[in-house]
Amino acid sequence: MDVDAIVAEHAARVAALDPLLPEQAAPRESGRIAHGGAVGAASYQESPEGTAMRTWFPARRHRLDVRVAGQDPVDDLGRVLDRWLAGLAPVTPGDLDCAAEVELPSRDTAALPALIRRGFVPVSVTAVRRAGRPAAVPGPGVRACTPDDLAAMVALNMEVVEYDAQFGKITPRADTREALTNSLRHGLSAPTTLSWLAERDGAAVGLATVQLPPSAEWVQGCTSVSPVGYLETMSVTEGVRGSGVGGALVGHALAALDAAAPVSVLHHALPNPRSTPFWYRHGYRPLWTMWSRRPAIA
Repeated sequence: MDVDAIVAEHAARVAALDPLLPEQAAPRESGRIAHGGAVGAASYQESPEGTAMRTWFPARRHRLDVRVAGQDPVDDLGRVLDRWLAGLAPVTPGDLDCAAEVELPSRDTAALPALIRRGFVPVSVTAVRRAGRPAAVPGPGVRACTPDDLAAMVALNMEVVEYDAQFGKITPRADTREALTNSLRHGLSAPTTLSWLAERDGAAVGLATVQLPPSAEWVQGCTSVSPVGYLETMSVTEGVRGSGVGGALVGHALAALDAAAPVSVLHHALPNPRSTPFWYRHGYRPLWTMWSRRPAIA
């Protein structure tokens, strides 16, 4: 199949599976690898030191943007993956801070065995929720954050980093706290970034942060619906989990998101036994799934 035919068939299948996905254009020509009914474009990205991105992602990321069609998607994608992985350079075998990544629409499962057979695992999800879906009611003991809450906000974010690190995507760094402090300080001054703090007996026990349009424009490309809101942070300290703090916080967050955009998205670690059921109970569902092999070369 030629690239145009692959892209057209892939786009038609994906659109039928999930109307909230954006249009599936052809992968860029640079770095293209094709076989049969599969085509991918390879790219490489480094996360700069001193930025929050270096915590949320491996320091070095080899990525493959794929489109899959034809009668044997597993074999065709597998051959593209093999050529891509064989050509990764420079990669040090066993380097845990270097990952090979493929992001696929979550409902597009036709070729997943090709990834699984090559050691890729699903590590994170971009989840989507339509405004107006049933949600928690804004609860008591929650108030808007102020600049005086910065230290508490950083501490609650660090709890998320430390807990999610065990699921294979997040990497705590020596400068993670500093990078989070800078990011949260900026958010507190942005009119379309809103944060709420949950308190119990005068102590900060939970945090929720959302980005409304236009602050969330950076994530617009993941969905066909515009504008989009982004649920950036949700953290409940370990001692009060299961007591209703999360529901009280998410009620405030979703009310703000629903008023500002027809859909909202968030990212969560797929293996997390707490966040996955929590978010889907509140109306979110998988849109994109990130498959990762870390280290990229064993």
